[in-house]
Amino acid sequence: MNENMNIRLPNGDSLTKKELVNELKKDNIEFRSKNEEVLNFIKPIYTSYLQRDIISSRYDNVKNINSYLNTKLSDLLNNEFIEKYMPDIKKSTKIINEVIDKNGFILLLADMDCDGVNSAAIGYKFLKKIFKYNNFEVIVNQRKHDNGINDTLTKNVKKYGKIDLIITSDHGSSDRKNLTELRDYFNCKIIVTDHHLYIKEKAPFNMDAFINPQRYEDGNPFKDITGTHVLYYVLLDAFLNNNKIEHNTKLTNYVYYLLTYVGITIISDCMDLKNFINRKVMIKTLVNLNSKNLVHDSFWRIMIKRLTNSNLLDETTIGFKVAPLLNSPGRIDDPRLSYELLISEDDERTEELYEQIVTVNQLRKDKQASSIVNKNNISYGDDNIKVMLVNNSDGVQGIIASNVMYNENLKMVICFTKHKTKDGYILKGSGRSQFEDISLKDVVDTLDKKYKISLGHGGHKSAIGMKIKNDLEFFYKKLKEEVDKRLLILKNNSKLINSSIYYIDDYLYSVKKMILDIFDINDIGPFGIGYEKPTFASNLYIDSYRLFKRTSNFLTMKVKLNENDRTGITVFYNVNDKELEEFENNLKTKKYIILVYNLSIDSYRNYNKILLNGIYLKFKG
Repeated sequence: MNENMNIRLPNGDSLTKKELVNELKKDNIEFRSKNEEVLNFIKPIYTSYLQRDIISSRYDNVKNINSYLNTKLSDLLNNEFIEKYMPDIKKSTKIINEVIDKNGFILLLADMDCDGVNSAAIGYKFLKKIFKYNNFEVIVNQRKHDNGINDTLTKNVKKYGKIDLIITSDHGSSDRKNLTELRDYFNCKIIVTDHHLYIKEKAPFNMDAFINPQRYEDGNPFKDITGTHVLYYVLLDAFLNNNKIEHNTKLTNYVYYLLTYVGITIISDCMDLKNFINRKVMIKTLVNLNSKNLVHDSFWRIMIKRLTNSNLLDETTIGFKVAPLLNSPGRIDDPRLSYELLISEDDERTEELYEQIVTVNQLRKDKQASSIVNKNNISYGDDNIKVMLVNNSDGVQGIIASNVMYNENLKMVICFTKHKTKDGYILKGSGRSQFEDISLKDVVDTLDKKYKISLGHGGHKSAIGMKIKNDLEFFYKKLKEEVDKRLLILKNNSKLINSSIYYIDDYLYSVKKMILDIFDINDIGPFGIGYEKPTFASNLYIDSYRLFKRTSNFLTMKVKLNENDRTGITVFYNVNDKELEEFENNLKTKKYIILVYNLSIDSYRNYNKILLNGIYLKFKG
């Protein structure tokens, strides 16, 4: 924004930039601070002031942005790079190639969530299409049997006659007991591949190979990748070191294409998009999906066909359309539906599976909606965290936690439901966190060591699944104490961002500037956890509105940057229950607002219009 320009407000007043900045501060809105070292480093590369500001406010050191800018995707997909940062992968490569060479039977055990079913599909496609190997089977775990290599899964595996190699994907890091039982029962090799933080006393260090980036020191670029991504690298390294397979261009291109399945999980599992590996893979995913020249797998053919209302398949499409669909069977039905959808090679069968899962997903939405309005629900919370007991929410706790976190602008939410066991009731839940420097899994680990509160948990920095004793208030009290303690440390180290302030990348005062900024934003995406979507602020005039009061309160408005403008802009905004009454009164009496929002284009039916997705709204006089 030009320092000397005057900005005209919807009511006709004009402010200098300095005056505007001061007015925004009164409304708890501030411009993001930039890292000057990063800003100076990227100046020769990015000519747009907005792009420079966005990048330099998200990267806190030159090393990370330099790794992204000066690394090619091919640099990440060679055995030297893989084995440098995950040295244990040499063990798995040797085992996999030896078993395949002897035509041994391989059993892949995958988790049931979106990351799990995609890892199952990656395993299937690598073995079937890259290794041209058929002597294997895939088991996808089921929620009703519990997480990890549980007792029921172990019992079911024992029904097999002979197994030469078991590979786990996206789970197994805290399941030494049952994995040891399986290894001894079959006298077979076991490779554990996972990405979750693990409990040291339960970790399978005694297996033939334990491939989990969390074993390595901080700064290892693989520490922020998904379970699907780990298995991808395990099988890729085995392929690269297998001299009996012809490494032709067609095969290599398909290896690159399989990254589209990894890309789904980067979004679904809330992985850090500042991480240069995730960023390169995500960009490749989106390039592949929007290519008109690629011959897609049946799954992507059907998904792209179903999503043709959008001109561009982006990270938002994956996050809101693709990942929830794949997740829903694992939440309330049978996750094998999603696995079959991902590996299907017949379009007719793929369409049939797609329709089945759409039905399941609608049931998931209905269950989620009905459970959240249950009058017997209980919650405790403050401005940062919230814990909830939501009755009849089994299977949808994670998505409820995510929705509440984003809708109420919280940093950490854990949603539980009550389960009856032979020893009484326990609470089973799922949590989400968007704290930049506080790991949710680490917090729960600490609470368990201090108070023995956990009956089993697993996860990573941004997401966790857990079971606790039936005392929600005690859990909240101790969770708050631990989070507050860590926030104080961050504050003392000047790392804490004030959660009551809404930080923006730019102030927008014209439709023309909005359109130009959209082009700038698209050029430096994709956005997600760690590399947040840009936020903007504008003073606006309310031309018309509709308020929908259902399971959540949803406001749509037509607004203008100036009362006399011909062009109207659509705003979407979620209204909290606690502010609903005051909000309705303001809508009836006031016409001017200050809005903090994400900026996007709605391309429905190829008709483009600007959308403002509201984050914070304040009525003005």
